[in-house]
Amino acid sequence: MANPRKATWMDRRWLKVAVLAVSLFSAPLRAEIGATLGYFNIKSTTSAGDTNLANLGHFRLVYEIPFMNRFSVKPSYSLYLLGIDSSDIGYGFDLEFNYYPFTFNRPMKLGQNSLNFMSAEKLRPFVGLSFHQRQYQSIQSNYAGIGITFGAQYQYSREFRFVSGLTVISMKGPLDSALSEQQLYFGTIIEL
Repeated sequence: MANPRKATWMDRRWLKVAVLAVSLFSAPLRAEIGATLGYFNIKSTTSAGDTNLANLGHFRLVYEIPFMNRFSVKPSYSLYLLGIDSSDIGYGFDLEFNYYPFTFNRPMKLGQNSLNFMSAEKLRPFVGLSFHQRQYQSIQSNYAGIGITFGAQYQYSREFRFVSGLTVISMKGPLDSALSEQQLYFGTIIEL
């Protein structure tokens, strides 16, 4: 008859990690959608020279997933109208991780039976780190890089809030080309 294997220290350690992960992420995820409009300033450096471009024409669709009360992850898609006549566009995927140092990342809803309570700070500042990918139609070129964001959300109603921020991005492209970008944006977020 075979002896049942005793739990080793390593087995118990992985069990503790699994219990911690389940407890951290067991709160129901409440996703939020939003849209922003912004001003951008792009400086591109290539072997052919430097180019500066600025316009009010950065549109972004955002899907925000808050977690652990102080964090959120925001996959989004950006569209740039690079000229006033919209003759050229840029587009790409963004992934942003935000931290809310002074407040919770969303209204906290507490309730039991018929008694419900909601606590929400009106103004919630945040900082974020992000990854960005861009493709520009006219030059058929891709860029990828990282960024940092400083922003704030204003809770207008229970499910609706305004968001504003400044993002600074540094990207690299083909043949030692580089692109730096600053975005100033304003938009809305709706809780699903």
